[in-house]
Amino acid sequence: MKKTWRTIIIVFWILIFAEVGAAFLVLNPYFKIKRVFDGIEAGNWQVASDYYEGLRHSQQQKVQDYLDDYAAHLCEKYLDDEISYEQIAASFDAINSIDAYDTLMAKYMPDITYNEFKRDLKAIEEANQIYDSTTAFDISKQLRAVRLRIDNNAKEKALMEILNETYARYLNEEITAEQALPFSETIAGMSYTDASEYIHVIKNNIACVEEYRLIYADAKTAFDEEDYFKVMSLAKLPVIDSHDEKYQELFETISKEAYENGKTYYMDLLNDYVDSGDKEQAVALMTAIEECYGDEIELDETKRRMAEDWQLAYCNLILDEAAWASDLSGGDNGRYVLNHNYDKIKPNAFVLYDIDDDGIPEIFLYNAENAGDDYVSCLIYTYKDNAAKYVGFVNVKSFCRDSYLICYPFAFDREGGDEDSLVAFDGYSLSQISYVQKIGESYYVNGEETDDVGYLSERTTILKHAEAYNVGNSKGASTEEGESFILAY
Repeated sequence: MKKTWRTIIIVFWILIFAEVGAAFLVLNPYFKIKRVFDGIEAGNWQVASDYYEGLRHSQQQKVQDYLDDYAAHLCEKYLDDEISYEQIAASFDAINSIDAYDTLMAKYMPDITYNEFKRDLKAIEEANQIYDSTTAFDISKQLRAVRLRIDNNAKEKALMEILNETYARYLNEEITAEQALPFSETIAGMSYTDASEYIHVIKNNIACVEEYRLIYADAKTAFDEEDYFKVMSLAKLPVIDSHDEKYQELFETISKEAYENGKTYYMDLLNDYVDSGDKEQAVALMTAIEECYGDEIELDETKRRMAEDWQLAYCNLILDEAAWASDLSGGDNGRYVLNHNYDKIKPNAFVLYDIDDDGIPEIFLYNAENAGDDYVSCLIYTYKDNAAKYVGFVNVKSFCRDSYLICYPFAFDREGGDEDSLVAFDGYSLSQISYVQKIGESYYVNGEETDDVGYLSERTTILKHAEAYNVGNSKGASTEEGESFILAY
């Protein structure tokens, strides 16, 4: 019995050893394969390569079959922050040493390196934003190793993406210009042509945005103080479009509100000026309202409230064609024109000029389409005795500052020539002071024939007077739109 148990125990151990041996024979190849992947995970390309070389061909093929999935697994661990860039880079060096197809490094590492490059750039940016120069410097040293594994095109792309992301954060007011600009300076030395030039674009855009936001702040202050003209003026300033959509929208909103609010605010203010008799302020404000709102705000009623008697008289005169015809018929020159040439001289425009310097301008009515280069045929009126008074119809060449006009005499039923006359205005009527005329080879001064010396001497006197006292061009308007011009004078 004892011998039987001993036999049973021996047989048992034999079976155990047989199973262990069989298991060893089965599992040993897998242990060898595992050692290859352990070497890869440890980032030791020499160990991985040595164990790989020690495998049979069929086992090496199994390693090749698993290698792509294992590379993807390492990438997931890196993205989940379970391993560092240094670890995954070393692991891919090991993979590359045994990759029979030589594809996995190119398949995975460019994206990993690109991602790490951007990570480090962002870390530098964050360090700069809290003015942590030590951390920024340490990351910059770490970045050098990454830069060795990234080609220039990818590096430029990453730099430009980071710059755009930083600029977008600046536009969204997540960071200030003071935080964004040092980062641009930091990465400037890492770049080549494209990104280097783009850094200048970003810096210029930031400068434009800062200026734009300062202008908006000024406009907001003006809006709060009800200075709506200033708001609208600031909104018209030329700026470079730097895609600051938030502030552009704010500026557009405040400008529209200022425009609408200003209609009521400025009309109320204008009425206050008129009611208080402050004409200077009222005229200045009306001018500003017209420049800003044009015909959208009707001011003629307000202007008439402010108007002086002469202005109202002239406003009626510029549309009173019957008065023009009646006044023309009262003089020889006028009757001739009225009967023979009225269509060409019928007024459709006017200028205001105070010939006698009494504070009330005279009005010169004329036809703008038929005005000559040398002279303009005008109906002249002045304001006297509370009414517009007809002065006469003359061909005006120029105004003088000393109550004189330089005129071209009328040539009815006779041959015209080189003629000039100096005409004085005494506040009521015109009188010819000097008149020179050259017809053919004959010379005349004040209607009497003379020689060329006498003619030239007198004509020179007239022309020198014109030059010495010339006032240049006077302002005017059409008769249809002249009321506003007269009321604003």
